[in-house]
Amino acid sequence: MALVALPHPVIISPFGGAVPFGNMGTALGSASTFTFNGAGDKVAIIFQAQSTTVPDLISFYVNTVTTAGSAGAIEATLENVTTGDPSGAVTNSATGSGTISTTGAKTISGMAGTATLTAGTIYAVVLTAGAGWDRNLAIRLSVGSTSGYQSFPTIKTKDGAGAWTFAGGNNVGMCFGLANSSGTYIQQYGFWGAYDAALQAYSSSTNPDERGNRFSFNAPVRIIGAHVLFTGGSTPGANDDIEVKLLSSHTGTPVEERTVVIEGEMTDGELVHTFLFASSFDASASTVYAMTVEALGTDTQSLIRWDWPANADLAGILGTSFYATTRNDSGSCTDDDNSMYSVFPIISHIDDATGGGGGGLAANPARGFIA
Repeated sequence: MALVALPHPVIISPFGGAVPFGNMGTALGSASTFTFNGAGDKVAIIFQAQSTTVPDLISFYVNTVTTAGSAGAIEATLENVTTGDPSGAVTNSATGSGTISTTGAKTISGMAGTATLTAGTIYAVVLTAGAGWDRNLAIRLSVGSTSGYQSFPTIKTKDGAGAWTFAGGNNVGMCFGLANSSGTYIQQYGFWGAYDAALQAYSSSTNPDERGNRFSFNAPVRIIGAHVLFTGGSTPGANDDIEVKLLSSHTGTPVEERTVVIEGEMTDGELVHTFLFASSFDASASTVYAMTVEALGTDTQSLIRWDWPANADLAGILGTSFYATTRNDSGSCTDDDNSMYSVFPIISHIDDATGGGGGGLAANPARGFIA
């Protein structure tokens, strides 16, 4: 077993690209919603199948309920796509349904049937207000629709007998998740399933003043730095210093394996930042580490935090072992397995899968290399 160099350092993040979000500035943008207020209203999430796994369940979030009726159900179907729009059910698929009239995280299952998918083919999962619909409720589509980093996979909406309309892009993920017939959430690019994402502001006097994620890899890797999405405001300065840390034993007696202090004057107030440690760190397989950002100054730093209904939902992101952790000043960290902060490790080398090292990393093209 030996660590071999990648052709280019890789950011272990859910976004796939080296620099997600682009020039997003200091705000995420508003959340977008679509209101079901009549039979035949539809939301379609159009995507390219990442694998042959057939989705059976869709998770989503009801943002508001103006009229809580009792007739009609939300139906979930898996459909083919023709000229960019859903065209009808996939052969041998079924229709899932749920009578929903309250706010919060929801799921509908039963759309898989005996359908099959072809990896790389474009499909749509469609939510429809069924016959007799007498409610008025808004489904959250995405967070950060103003800046619109991601445009495919895409969301389209349809008002009754009207035409399909693009719902707009998003920059922190669509608020839909997919699970297979066993209820396990699957990795499908664009389907985040997080019902909320927001900038969490904190400073040196905030409890906690250090925030990030814990994670483990399924084979040895070399960590060289961190990709951090944060903002110190429009004019960061001396009171906006931060320290990025790579920790081991983070819930016991944390060991600071690598650290780097970044002066506030070095950042320009935008959101996307890449920080490198002075020396690399070789992380062992199946060992839990944490990567955090501590606010050293009196001004507020803001990291994005995504929230899910349960840890099981994170199986479709970076795995159920990659989730939020925080601590205050010193001592041990406290984990939160329903959330994730915008702090992601950068690796330069991976196990070459030879000898007795336990095998190479299981690569997922959209997600990275996570145990």
